[in-house]
Amino acid sequence: MKIPRSKADKPLSKLDETSPGYKNTQTSWWDASQLYGETEDITCTLRGVAINGKLAMVQKRSEQFLPRAANGLPSVGFSQNWWLGLELMHTLFALEHNAICDKLHEINPDWER
Repeated sequence: MKIPRSKADKPLSKLDETSPGYKNTQTSWWDASQLYGETEDITCTLRGVAINGKLAMVQKRSEQFLPRAANGLPSVGFSQNWWLGLELMHTLFALEHNAICDKLHEINPDWER
């Protein structure tokens, strides 16, 4: 199997020649934008009609799943190069996010969205 190499970004300083940066369409920071999106509009879309700050999930019997976009992929902040492992991680993080929202709402029922 042939895997193409990532393209190095244009060097900004001498340091970049020994430790190059690489082009990417997404941030490499752990800022959770891959889950919540890069803008507040995307975050609001991902929450949908969910209450108390939760992310929208689809209930099927006793299980919860990420809602699907028109292209069949889960609706998340980043879905390029989608694969099963990424879907599992996104689902796990969304479920954990929602569990924390439930706990926060239980402790602080007067908080708004």
